[in-house]
Amino acid sequence: MDITLFIAQFMGYFLAIVGATMLLKRKIAEDAIKSALKNRGTMYVLGLLEVAAGILLVLAHPSWDTLMDKSVSLLAWFLLLEGVFYLIATQKQAMMILKFFHREMVYYVIAFAYVVVGAGLVLSA
Repeated sequence: MDITLFIAQFMGYFLAIVGATMLLKRKIAEDAIKSALKNRGTMYVLGLLEVAAGILLVLAHPSWDTLMDKSVSLLAWFLLLEGVFYLIATQKQAMMILKFFHREMVYYVIAFAYVVVGAGLVLSA
């Protein structure tokens, strides 16, 4: 199996499932995010995991040729950068992000975008 296809399918299913559960279980998702961002240790561990996954994906998939390649590479870099943010962000910065995502419209747009991007990756793979 081609590495791009494998990563696209993995990311696609993951994003679609996360987005769907965010749409169905908003309270649980928001509580989990709030809890993680309020605890500096949890935020640090989350950052380490995201940086590790991001580096693995960036190294495993350096291609930017096709639309699927670009999508996978862009998501890999986003994961890496988000992880770095969690490692270096202050508690105040994390809480500002939380306030932004706590808005109902923003939350549902992001959750729906996860489902759409995930479905797009799965269907195009």
